[in-house]
Amino acid sequence: MIARDLADGRIVRRFDVSVAPPPGVAYHVVYPAREQDDPRIVAFRGWLAAEAAMMLA
Repeated sequence: MIARDLADGRIVRRFDVSVAPPPGVAYHVVYPAREQDDPRIVAFRGWLAAEAAMMLA
């Protein structure tokens, strides 16, 4: 979903590496409850969960 935004330059990847947080550190996604089903929010949550799973693998 973000591939087009990356290709068009609307967003940029700051680093070409994944950075795992130190033990005990967590990421939190905060958004209004009314937007929980917004496709962009759903996609971002899915991406973040997949990234976290790769870091834990």
